[in-house]
Amino acid sequence: QNSFSHANTPQQKADLANQLNTEKLTLEMQIKQYDIAERQLASQAAAEYEQNRQSTISAMFKH
Repeated sequence: QNSFSHANTPQQKADLANQLNTEKLTLEMQIKQYDIAERQLASQAAAEYEQNRQSTISAMFKH
């Protein structure tokens, strides 16, 4: 905000606006990547839990 108020020309203001928009898009993409990774980890944990559950059940029936 301070940089924007010091921009003297319309081009400088446009450049700053473009830079801020680029930074915003970069942060939004990082958030999406974290969300995807979080879902993948949750899915992997659920699959491991189910595999362990099935193994436990199988082991119980063998005895």
